Amino acid sequence: MNEFIPWAEKYRPKSTKEVVGQNLAVEKALDFVKNFRKEKTKALLLYGPPGNGKTSIVQAIANELNYELIEMNTSDFRTADSIKEKIGHAVTQQSLLFKKGKLILIDEIDGIYGNADRGGLPAIYKVLEESNYPIILTANDPWKSSLKTLRQKCALVQMKRVDIRSEVNKLDEIAKKEGIEVEEDVIHEIARLSQGDLRAAINDLQTICQGRKVVRKEDLKEIEARIKEVQIFDTLLAIFKSKDKKIIFDAFNNSDKSPDEILLWLVENIPKEYEKPGEIAEAFNYLSRADVFKGRIIHNQAWGLQSFVNELMCLGVAFAKREKYHKFTRYSPPGILVKMGRSKFARASRDKVAEKIGKVCHCSKKRAVEQFPYFSIILKKRKLEIELEKEEVEYLKKYT
Repeated sequence: MNEFIPWAEKYRPKSTKEVVGQNLAVEKALDFVKNFRKEKTKALLLYGPPGNGKTSIVQAIANELNYELIEMNTSDFRTADSIKEKIGHAVTQQSLLFKKGKLILIDEIDGIYGNADRGGLPAIYKVLEESNYPIILTANDPWKSSLKTLRQKCALVQMKRVDIRSEVNKLDEIAKKEGIEVEEDVIHEIARLSQGDLRAAINDLQTICQGRKVVRKEDLKEIEARIKEVQIFDTLLAIFKSKDKKIIFDAFNNSDKSPDEILLWLVENIPKEYEKPGEIAEAFNYLSRADVFKGRIIHNQAWGLQSFVNELMCLGVAFAKREKYHKFTRYSPPGILVKMGRSKFARASRDKVAEKIGKVCHCSKKRAVEQFPYFSIILKKRKLEIELEKEEVEYLKKYT
């Protein structure tokens, strides 16, 4: 039966010393739990990309300190009542398992969202205030607007992607424990494909080793087809921090954003990453040339030119730098997308009114919007013979 146990679980760290590639995060989390009574905040938020050991750190700390671990995932509860039922008593009552203490883990807190979870976050705030024990929360993306208040109530600890050297050492260790001979190039490729996701790397290693005692490079075909979606911040990291064509193209082609969106992100962040005027000018020159090809694609439907756009964008910008900057840069979303996000509801209201007017006047929504100022003047004198809601009439009256 043991061969069916996922290796990611089988080799999950039993102590903090076994956690791979997260020394600083382990140190901060362990210090928080040990000195909980002296801390200003009752909760710590571990955040970072999937598969880098957030949950494993908490489990390792509980095991190492002989604490009872109360582990919950926000996908298991949504409402204030369910949160109170599952966590409410745990944060105030003593451990019944003869442990030295108690540690509360609330996993994937960024999983709470939307109307279905109404009351969920306020209930968690109350739990944080009432808790007699340290609480550690985890999140992939803690910067959601809905988590703003939660961030203010927690100490934040960022976890980075596991570096490739640490991944290689861990994968090699697991292969040896399983009694399987894996070529060094294979382990390096598995680590590279995982892009810092140690859990994914271990899963890939188990997949490729299944039914084998020796693993060669040709066996990599089984996992090389796996496409891992790359978040935009990792796409930017690959372009700005690397000159390896394969790494850059993999990050670009598997990005969660379209080429048009990536271009906007590059425009916004080139001045933040590059410091030398010559590098900035050269990077924008490549983007300008990419934009020229985009125009030709649109006007002539010459989609064969898209490859030139992609290369100018990612390789052009990447090779504009003389050497890699080792500083940390906080990348920002494009200003135009932020403005569009803020005006989303206003644009939705405009389109709804335009659609109703367009049906009556037998014109497009665009043409209807152009006539809004005239309808605004008409409404000051009399009603329109168009079925509009009260809010829509007020919207038109104020339109200038």
